[in-house]
Amino acid sequence: MTSSTDPATDHMLCMAVDCKAIATKQVLCEMVMEKTGKTERHKIRFCEDHYLRQMAYQYAMEHKK
Repeated sequence: MTSSTDPATDHMLCMAVDCKAIATKQVLCEMVMEKTGKTERHKIRFCEDHYLRQMAYQYAMEHKK
């Protein structure tokens, strides 16, 4: 397998940093851009593992308030 990206399969991969697993979930995320402070919404694809990690993080943040 080469290190270059493959447009035929890139749309199916998890978007977490350095993850090459197949995405099984897609969520609409609201993000605050670090440089501009602007809020944007993007569809993010996650594998099962990263999806569960994100949900656990959100749960923890909501119950911290």
